Amino acid sequence: MRRLIGLVVTGLILAGIGLTWQWQPHAQAALMQTPPPDQSVTIANFSFQPNTLTVPVNTLVVWTNTDGAPHTTTSSTGKWDSGALSQGQSFSHRFFTPGTYAYVCSFHASMQGTIIVTGDVTTSTPTPITGTLTPTPTPITGTLTPTPTPITGTLTPTPTPITGTLTPTPTPNLTTTATPTPDLTATPTPTPTATAGTTTPTATPASFDQHVYLPYIAR
Repeated sequence: MRRLIGLVVTGLILAGIGLTWQWQPHAQAALMQTPPPDQSVTIANFSFQPNTLTVPVNTLVVWTNTDGAPHTTTSSTGKWDSGALSQGQSFSHRFFTPGTYAYVCSFHASMQGTIIVTGDVTTSTPTPITGTLTPTPTPITGTLTPTPTPITGTLTPTPTPITGTLTPTPTPNLTTTATPTPDLTATPTPTPTATAGTTTPTATPASFDQHVYLPYIAR
């Protein structure tokens, strides 16, 4: 992971160096133009002082209102407009192109001024860059800790559709057959009741001697 990040950083550094070399002529042209000192215009007694100002290219002109009444510095061709300037307020504009620029106060038509921009440019000789620039990649140290992205909103569960055929499972019949319980109610046995006044003879069994003797007599 660190090796991959190092390769990406190195690529970005090389790309930046390539762009630097590609735009080097434009950078040298910018270095040749040293901005001249700023120039001032004072708004006093309902007039611009000086009324006409000549400056070189790339000069910053500053207007300052010292009157008690509000004034503006407004280009006649619409290149700048300060808006209302109260007493003590200032407005500035830098001129990059040679030419003559007329301006007025939008509140007082009699107040007019002119800025003349010449092509004189203060130049300096740049020091050429020689040799080969070798980028030195900066190693990435430490531990990369990913930052979790919080989940916002409401989580709505998605129901899973049931596919296929549902076969019902029969439920066994658990009906219980009642077993008849025998009637254990005792049936009363009638007990004979003796009838008053009636005598039932009781047979007396013959003795052993009589049982043997009687058959003998019959013979």
